[in-house]
Amino acid sequence: MSAGVLSMTKFEAYLSASKHIPTLLAIVRDGQRNLFREEEPKWITFMPAMDNQWSRCLQTLEGHSEPVNSVAFSHNSAQLVSASYDTTVKIWDTGSGECLQTLGVGETLEDIAFSTTDSHLLTNRGALDLTLIAATGHPSYQGCGYL
Repeated sequence: MSAGVLSMTKFEAYLSASKHIPTLLAIVRDGQRNLFREEEPKWITFMPAMDNQWSRCLQTLEGHSEPVNSVAFSHNSAQLVSASYDTTVKIWDTGSGECLQTLGVGETLEDIAFSTTDSHLLTNRGALDLTLIAATGHPSYQGCGYL
């Protein structure tokens, strides 16, 4: 796991997850969704509407040959990036589940995220410029580790 996840407090983990779970889950019916209600930041003014029930599995993305150790959504949620112990990075279409691109990076990346413009992948080894990769077909790191 990345240090970012490990450094997250229990409240932050609870708060980030509790707003996105179906309202009819047992934990919600038992009142646990309101467990930290008094501690929620006052600046959170809009809570997402959630369905009463979900399928346990919404979609399965298959393609890595080894376990995945880091994933991140693009800022518009249209794409998902995954980094695996198989030393590849895959970019997925979240709507269809199709693998749009596979990058052989030659090493295991511990952390990965999209830049704010979605034009770069930020990793613990440096930034990968997606425009440059599209032009050359080869990933190369720019700068130092960002995560």
